Amino acid sequence: MHLVCDWTHVTVGQPAADAAMAYILLKTEFPEARDKYLDLFSKKADVAKQQISYWLSVVAAAELSRNRKGNEEFLKSWIDVASDYE
Repeated sequence: MHLVCDWTHVTVGQPAADAAMAYILLKTEFPEARDKYLDLFSKKADVAKQQISYWLSVVAAAELSRNRKGNEEFLKSWIDVASDYE
């Protein structure tokens, strides 16, 4: 598996938010790797999976706002999950 990093868009952000974005990207491109990534990131970065889960709805909403086609239903499902906790 090869991933490409677009260095022109690199920023330093909240690690859990970055992990949530990676999780969503992996889900759409490499679904078989997403849970393994989440486990490894959580362990190596000492970040609870619950912290990453918190960011999934935020990242999904951001991705939807970018009008990227093809993953709308998947992204909406993560936004709906957040409303379950309110």
